Amino acid sequence: MKRAVFVAGASVALLVLVEGAAGQTASVAPATGPGAQTSPVATEGNGLQEVTVTARRVAESKQTTPVSISAFNSDALIDNGIGNAADLQQLVPGIILNGAGNTDNTTYTIRGQGKAVIGPGLPSVITYVNEVPLPSWGSSPPTFDIDNIQILKGPQGTSFGRNTTGGAVLVYTAPPTYNFGGFVQAQAGNYGDNEYQGALNLPIIDQKLAVRLSAAVERRDGYTTNVATGRNLDGKHSNAVRLSVLLQPLDLLEDRFEFDYTRYATNGVGIFPYQYVGPPAQFPGLAAAIAVQQALGKRAVATTNDPTVQNSYWGVSNTTTADFDILTVKNIFGYRNTNVAQALDATGLPLAPLPPFLGPLAGLPGIYSDALAVRRDRQFSDELQFSGTGLDKKLTWLAGAFFLRDEPSGPDYLILDDFRPVSPYFVVPPSLPSPISSLEDNLYTDESHSAYFTGTYGLGHLAGILEPLELNFGYRYTWDREGLCANGRSEISFLTGAPLVAPYQSLDQCRADTTSYSASSTFKAPTYTAGLDYTVSDDLFLYFTNRRGYRAGGINSPAMASSLAGFQTYNPQKVTDYEIGLHEKWRLDGWKGRFNIDAYVDKYSALQVQATGILAGDIVGGVPITPQTQPSNTLLTLNAGTATFAGVELDGSISPFPGLDFNYGAAYINAKYDTLTVPDVIRPFFTTAKLDGAPRWSYQASVRYVLPVHPSAGGDISVYANYYHIDRQYQQFSLLPAHELTDFSVAWSRIAARPINLTFFVNNAFNTFYIQNVAIGQPGLGEFSGNYGPPRMYGVRLRYTFGE
Repeated sequence: MKRAVFVAGASVALLVLVEGAAGQTASVAPATGPGAQTSPVATEGNGLQEVTVTARRVAESKQTTPVSISAFNSDALIDNGIGNAADLQQLVPGIILNGAGNTDNTTYTIRGQGKAVIGPGLPSVITYVNEVPLPSWGSSPPTFDIDNIQILKGPQGTSFGRNTTGGAVLVYTAPPTYNFGGFVQAQAGNYGDNEYQGALNLPIIDQKLAVRLSAAVERRDGYTTNVATGRNLDGKHSNAVRLSVLLQPLDLLEDRFEFDYTRYATNGVGIFPYQYVGPPAQFPGLAAAIAVQQALGKRAVATTNDPTVQNSYWGVSNTTTADFDILTVKNIFGYRNTNVAQALDATGLPLAPLPPFLGPLAGLPGIYSDALAVRRDRQFSDELQFSGTGLDKKLTWLAGAFFLRDEPSGPDYLILDDFRPVSPYFVVPPSLPSPISSLEDNLYTDESHSAYFTGTYGLGHLAGILEPLELNFGYRYTWDREGLCANGRSEISFLTGAPLVAPYQSLDQCRADTTSYSASSTFKAPTYTAGLDYTVSDDLFLYFTNRRGYRAGGINSPAMASSLAGFQTYNPQKVTDYEIGLHEKWRLDGWKGRFNIDAYVDKYSALQVQATGILAGDIVGGVPITPQTQPSNTLLTLNAGTATFAGVELDGSISPFPGLDFNYGAAYINAKYDTLTVPDVIRPFFTTAKLDGAPRWSYQASVRYVLPVHPSAGGDISVYANYYHIDRQYQQFSLLPAHELTDFSVAWSRIAARPINLTFFVNNAFNTFYIQNVAIGQPGLGEFSGNYGPPRMYGVRLRYTFGE
């Protein structure tokens, strides 16, 4: 660490000299035109910041947008040390970010709505990058060279590409501009942390063509030790690159193309059996095995398996905008390619590995684990928009059509091998026999079509008293088609040592196999938004919104036994949302601040829930479950009941005087089932129903103080602290305890009046232990398991900005 500080200090001196020399020759033009994208936050005086958002697909002030929204511009992301999407949870109460298998595959939960980490089903929250929706796998884009991130809460069923019941996360990357410039950034810290970022903006032809190239490299040792192999788990090893091109051949025409590529390659995550839940009789030695593992402590595991992550994501987007003054036409095309290959010791116990021939099968030589997932998908999407004004500019409208298709481009399968009985491959303690050994092919396809119209209409012309009133409305109709080709192929041959049947390599191969199960289902539904906005003054805004949200149904796999045939498919989940809010800016005796609050009630019907632990050998409805009819992942998704989620969210800021700023936020959720009807045949596999990701309270508070600095020193020195609390919450059937996290940093910005920033930081300063992601959250295996979040992390970050 001393070496890192010395290197950072020497780099400061070097960069001051370099910037001074460059400053004598550099000549740049002011940013103009569409390419000069405005940052979403512009400071207004002391403490009041005017935040511009695009929640309704137009740029407008957050304070006059009728939706609960959190927004962070590039400076805010840098100042808060946001290194990945999961870090946002500490700044936005009311959202939860979990990883499915590993932390780079983040799933979002907003207002208690998310996606189960295993099993079929579309997510309740969609992530968009430059308005292109991301697939559910690989939905956590790197946060380097980002222009802004916006988090929309509540159903998003009219304005954005996919229907969602929980919300949307909008990520906008930094666009090319017509100024030469960029930045370089280096970070060093404990656990061998070394991270580098950089961007270069090149104006090729002024006001016609510009290019921006950016990249990020992350390396960090793991903080969990596998004492059985000597390897470190929970490390970082990623490379990412992004190329953006801005083309404006005509004043009325703009085209922005972007290519991005990200690769994660790590030793995987350290899964820990944090709770013994009392297994069935066939697991008599499990409690003792868990006790041995827990005695190692929370930063050590003893698995003979070899977890790994080998994931890569790439894609292109192209946004073309033609502005004809009275009409704007915009087309947003996107392509995403996802390649996931990860091995996970889901039990966190030193049990037997998979047969060695599975490694080369997945393209991962030497990888053995009790859960091996390979997924390769490609997704196409396109959205065509028309927008304009009418009725003497009293009406602002947006109409469009959206298309998406997601399909496998290679093998998509999961191999489970938990608690396998004795076989020629290994020796397992006789106290741990098992019924679970399976290869599950699940090749899903997802196709969505929709058409929509949204608008705002000013009512002032009807009567003078209605001048501050504005009507908001939107309507969308969606057609979804979900497809599946699957084969349980659970292998009794594991007991005899016979070769494992190879997974399907393509969708066509699966469909050509007469033993596979192939099906599709079509779902359709309207969604809408209707509300009133009341602009009381420049500082006070009130709104009421009623929304209808929709989440498509799906298909369970493989072909069900006769007693479960009625659960082969499940229906869409719908929500009716009512939200009322107040946004206020205030000033009092030199103090300034902002206060935003909203209250909502969400009424859900046909709630999608899961029954778990249905294993080969069970008798369900008088019918034995065979290895070929065992539900994938031992679970079924079904519709069972209605629920009400009610809550209050608030955020704000207080600035007593220039240089001192307080920010705060809180979210309260009261979630409960109204009705819950579980068919008798499923009831033994449906334990006490829990609503996931709905902590009663979560809240955050931060303070930043800019210290007085003598003019000769140059720049500003600021100290920052952030505190975050989240109540206990269920993840599947596991009740996670409440926890708090506290971060500190000290930043010296504009050192010697140069564009150089130096930051010292400490994250999780009090070394809190908390479960970050749940691996096993159903009681069927007799334990709950997951990985612990990062320990105390500290380091130094140096950033140099040039040009622009």
